[in-house]
Amino acid sequence: MIPGCTQLLLVEPRTNEFIPLEVNDVQLRDENFLLRFNGITAPEPLKRYGGWNIARPVQIGSLPRDEGEIYYFELEGMEVRSPAGKVLGTVRAVLETPAHVLLEIDAPKSPLIPFTRQHVPDVNLEEGWLITSYPLGEQEVVE
Repeated sequence: MIPGCTQLLLVEPRTNEFIPLEVNDVQLRDENFLLRFNGITAPEPLKRYGGWNIARPVQIGSLPRDEGEIYYFELEGMEVRSPAGKVLGTVRAVLETPAHVLLEIDAPKSPLIPFTRQHVPDVNLEEGWLITSYPLGEQEVVE
């Protein structure tokens, strides 16, 4: 058995469709491993999932991290607020570019915010929000 891991996900990489599976047993075979899942007694039902990824679900905040470290996947779905607390939208996606990381916001015109301390000075993972001082055009709040 994988220590501390009884649940895995099969994830379709293009659509992010997933199915949860409960691990029953793990066996090492040469340089590979064989997983057995509860309720599946033959390989044929799993053939349609060829090319899908295996992932381990984790809760936000449960991964080891250094002080102030944030995993990008934790930002998706977070509420985006102005410094005055007005909700501007939510983080739709995290985009890595050669210059820096951008947050795509689910708001009119899908604005992009540079994920830097200057433009995103506060992130609260536990409560699921972040503050941005980046001007968002029509979304910008004038205080």
